[in-house]
Amino acid sequence: MNRYRIDAAGKMSYDISWKIYETDMVQGFNPTMIIGAKKEVQKIDANVKCIYKVKTSWYHLTSEIKSKEREIPIWPV
Repeated sequence: MNRYRIDAAGKMSYDISWKIYETDMVQGFNPTMIIGAKKEVQKIDANVKCIYKVKTSWYHLTSEIKSKEREIPIWPV
């Protein structure tokens, strides 16, 4: 079984990130956040992107792959 560690940053902030490291393979990751909003808020959106840092072997440099930033609806679903 592969071991991994997850860090989260951005508590009480608008800029939230999750970092997964010290693993050989991550096949799935389902981040979760809790949002507190006032009753009069009509819509909540998020801009998301993913950055992969891939190291192919011990002697190669780590390459970085970035997804395009995308807006996703949070509330209403």
